[in-house]
Amino acid sequence: MTSTINLFRLPYLATTEVLRNMDLGELIEISRISKKSFKYVHGLFSRKNIGQFKLNVYLSDQFSIGITSVNTTSQGYTEFNVNHLSKLTTEVLENMTKLLNYPVIVWKITKVCSQTRSLMALVQSLNLRTDEVIVRQRDANAEMLDDIMKLCTNSKKASIDWKTPESFLLDETLYQPFYLDLLCIRQASWVTVSVVTKLFMNCKRIFIHGNTSKPRDITEFIKKWIVQPKIERIFIDCESKSIPEILAGIPSEQVHSFVRNEIEIDLPERTCYKVRGFNGQEAAVFYLRNQIVLSADYHLL
Repeated sequence: MTSTINLFRLPYLATTEVLRNMDLGELIEISRISKKSFKYVHGLFSRKNIGQFKLNVYLSDQFSIGITSVNTTSQGYTEFNVNHLSKLTTEVLENMTKLLNYPVIVWKITKVCSQTRSLMALVQSLNLRTDEVIVRQRDANAEMLDDIMKLCTNSKKASIDWKTPESFLLDETLYQPFYLDLLCIRQASWVTVSVVTKLFMNCKRIFIHGNTSKPRDITEFIKKWIVQPKIERIFIDCESKSIPEILAGIPSEQVHSFVRNEIEIDLPERTCYKVRGFNGQEAAVFYLRNQIVLSADYHLL
């Protein structure tokens, strides 16, 4: 015969010690039993050096929410199936975010379904800060891309792999400029140099794959960077390998070597040039694996 003990009838210190030895998933489940259990777990999270929480929102065939702690290896996972969406209310999510001391959100979207937009609106109603947006989607509609773009404007990082019809053109006038630490776009046929110059010039690092730009388009981008030199590094597919062609009409100076990760690298003739922004910021422009690279994080010699 097994006996049970009411955890919350134990002395306070004993209850706290038991909770301290539970993993994150167990603590979250216990917090949902009663108001008293919620208070105990919330108090533990507030005092314990557990770090910042992340709310991982997975949107695919099913909807689920994963909870991770940024500074520890412990991890809990709570899943909500899209077929039981009625059980997932704003109140449930608000209690969860309060329990976790208002975590940041990581969006992970791998398949768009009929309820994706309503689910996104439900989570967005919590007004939590977005840390990262990850999208892996094929042949999706333009309306959903519009929602993703707006989601990215308030994020720190974004990785978008989104295939659109060849005739699709993004209206960049509909969006606010992005201020991302990292932006990576694949299947980027919809990303023109105009989109880059109007939306992405305040991002730090940018990787764009899948839209081969003409040399004159790269030239226009570099001219824009000289006026607003905030991008630290950008990779753009280009049909030309000739840096002198791309920099025609732009003041530049050939670079023969640079230092990267404390290693000095010698360069062939006419393969790397230095340009300077209006604020004095210098950047190297060179060709690497079918892409033109502008990078301000090299020590040029």
